[in-house]
Amino acid sequence: MPLLTTFASDALNPFGFTRGAAGASYWMAHLTKSANLYSNGIAIDSAGKVTMAGYNQSGSGGADAIFQQIKADATGIEWQKTTTSGEYEIVSDLAADGDGSVAALNYNTGYASVAKMSGSGAITWERRLYNSGNLLTINAIKANSSGEVFAAGTYWGVYSVRNQFIVKWNSSGTIQWQRSWYTGSNSYGYAVAADTSGNSYFGGNLNNGSGAMITKMNSSGTMIWSKYATLGGGTDYVQSMTTDVSDNLYAVVDSPAAGQTLILKYNSSGTHQWTRALNSRFVAGSGYGGVTVDGTGNVYLTGSNGADAYIIKYNSSGTIQWQRKINASSQPYLSRIQVTDSGMLAAVGYTPVSGYNAVFVVNVKPDGSGTGSYVLNGITYTYAASSLTDSSGSALGAWTPSIDPSSMSESAGTRILSNDSLTLAKVAI
Repeated sequence: MPLLTTFASDALNPFGFTRGAAGASYWMAHLTKSANLYSNGIAIDSAGKVTMAGYNQSGSGGADAIFQQIKADATGIEWQKTTTSGEYEIVSDLAADGDGSVAALNYNTGYASVAKMSGSGAITWERRLYNSGNLLTINAIKANSSGEVFAAGTYWGVYSVRNQFIVKWNSSGTIQWQRSWYTGSNSYGYAVAADTSGNSYFGGNLNNGSGAMITKMNSSGTMIWSKYATLGGGTDYVQSMTTDVSDNLYAVVDSPAAGQTLILKYNSSGTHQWTRALNSRFVAGSGYGGVTVDGTGNVYLTGSNGADAYIIKYNSSGTIQWQRKINASSQPYLSRIQVTDSGMLAAVGYTPVSGYNAVFVVNVKPDGSGTGSYVLNGITYTYAASSLTDSSGSALGAWTPSIDPSSMSESAGTRILSNDSLTLAKVAI
């Protein structure tokens, strides 16, 4: 059925303040430099300052990790940092942790790391994972309210196949446990989430990419429940996950064979609540599907399908409340999104600007209003109602994986950050 394309008619939005409240600021912004910039993570602090992270790719094929924080109204950059180690290093994900953020970094020299960053952009601690010089990538990171950090990814493991893993550190950066999944064929870890009870969730795909999987772990790293299925008749990937205040889990799945992006909801016991299947793929090459949830259970999905960037709001029952697309002659991509308790809703990705890719970040109204055309750095962006369709989808089935302690080595890192020189431009919406 067609999705709703008008915003809700209630006088108050889900956070309890009136639409267009005085002092609210909504905008689109670019961060630019004479290099290709990509942003893979977003974290918003209690003051509304937006931290982003990704990488700067030079024409020679090298890459440096980049971090920026901008003011809540996008009128200035609070700080901006970059790495200059000479290694190929990128930030694959960023997450808020209460007093700053945590970042997942990958390198081309046989290791990956997790870095805790303060609100002022300093590295508090860094921990590196090694796999004897073999493949190792961290693809997702989350922190819970206690500051514990969870990272998920893929490494070259037993029997010369790719294995999934999840690692937990405490708030001081001391490793607590690490676990890996072995299925006899290549499997990949792409997503991680943490709930209010100390549990964690791991998502990815199995059996050379044939199906999507989700596993819930308790605080000690013991499996509570696990799910697996091929939803679209072919390769399926869990791209991102999040939890709400009631410890419900929301997972975004890319289903190439079906040409769909699916969002699934499970309660804390692993009982399927609903699945909604969009008739468009939000894929990694075009801005994969990111998900966030507010305090009343409304769910926000972002991603890009190679033509437009999207932000879509569902209620807690899986019914679309509104959907918006961002279109321009220079294709914008969005891949990560966050909503705050105060109602700030921001998404980040990248877009071409003046011959290079720039960081692209938007802060939109949580009721879906503010549609129109906006010019930024000479590019006209149209923020408008969209008309994707959705339908009900299937659940993942029960599954019992083989989970073992993994044997990656770990040590302290010494990453040094330098000041960067990006330029910020914004337009109000």
